[in-house]
Amino acid sequence: MPMPLSDSAAPAPAPAGDGTSNRPGTSAAGGPPRRPSRRTIAWAGGAVLAVLVIIGLFFLAQSLAGTPTAAPTESSSAAPSETPTPTPTETPAPTAPQPAGVHSWDTMFGSECLEPYTSPWDEEFTVVDCATPHTAQLVYRGILDGASGSEFPGEEAFAAQINVLCSAPGVIDFDAAGAYDDVQLQGSYPVTAEQWAAGDRYFYCFASRSSGEPLTASLAPVA
Repeated sequence: MPMPLSDSAAPAPAPAGDGTSNRPGTSAAGGPPRRPSRRTIAWAGGAVLAVLVIIGLFFLAQSLAGTPTAAPTESSSAAPSETPTPTPTETPAPTAPQPAGVHSWDTMFGSECLEPYTSPWDEEFTVVDCATPHTAQLVYRGILDGASGSEFPGEEAFAAQINVLCSAPGVIDFDAAGAYDDVQLQGSYPVTAEQWAAGDRYFYCFASRSSGEPLTASLAPVA
């Protein structure tokens, strides 16, 4: 039975400075560079003027006292070494479904039942026993086409694939899903080059009910 897929496009980016962000792998966007205020500029101008006055008085005193003896120069200190730029750290891929509890999205393996559930783009998910009522299930985690490439293909490329990927055979147990008449699938995928550079090569397919009613069994494909 074909499963309807709801819109799984990435949510619009939050306004800068609201403290929110998309998946890890992605940082909150910074605002424009700060510029000094007029008061700061005025203080800086006053400081320059004071320095010029001090320098003038110094040379006047030196001319009255005679030619000064050159002070010994200090040996130049070694130039500080450059701090190496950190490279993105890949998150180790999970090797089994996560147990009950709260887990980051990028540690999910697939087949975990979730309660509550609001979006495939949540930063964290609460895993529960699939025998208990639950709002959704991560039925499948798969590797994206072009995952071996070094360049990020772009969010649009993955958005165009996700509906096909999450409705492919083997993503959901159609026999188990047949017990409900309103099962829907949603997907998520990398949306930034930073996520890609950090090793995110997966897409995630979530099953839930359009009515909002809970599921009471696992809909993940049987291994």
